[in-house]
Amino acid sequence: MMAERELDPKAPPGLHLLSAFLAMETTDTLLSLARECGGGKITDEVQTFICNECLDFSIGKGNEYMKKFLKKIITEVESRNGYVSDDLYEEYVPYMTSSKDFNLFKETGRILKCISFLFHADCVELSSCPSSRNLVVELQCSLNMLEGDTGCSIWPSCLFLSELILSFPHIFLGKSCFEVGSGVGLVGICLAYVKASKVCYVIE
Repeated sequence: MMAERELDPKAPPGLHLLSAFLAMETTDTLLSLARECGGGKITDEVQTFICNECLDFSIGKGNEYMKKFLKKIITEVESRNGYVSDDLYEEYVPYMTSSKDFNLFKETGRILKCISFLFHADCVELSSCPSSRNLVVELQCSLNMLEGDTGCSIWPSCLFLSELILSFPHIFLGKSCFEVGSGVGLVGICLAYVKASKVCYVIE
């Protein structure tokens, strides 16, 4: 029987799963990446990786999101007659019993999304590329802003523009930039990171 490959939080596919969790991607996306980590299924090693690596960053993700994510993983394993680790069950239990307090927490609670920009090895010479080749941008918002199609939603165009800024930092270095409809502010953060001289933005 072939031994399971070790998952590294600093290299794909483990890095991709951890980055998606930090960014609070949909549970379907997380499930797909978890399967990829296990070669098509949620193996014991993948469950250990989720408990030891992903769940270390569960603070700020919100009870409902964590409950949906863990339930999705557990249901996937059980539906394939697999073995769910005791550690994963133990992580899930508190979220099962906290639903009564969720609405109250929702009014005052804040979540933390961490968007990871992963630089290719060819990009190490860029001034915007950190030594880890992984730039993490933290975004905070209230749980209420997660509902609907706006709020804390990060549009594809926002990600594309942010990637453009980080890929060509010399274009924006020392420039004055004005953004209309800044949304969550990701583009403005990236402009400040590459040292644009002045960043003005309008929130719609």
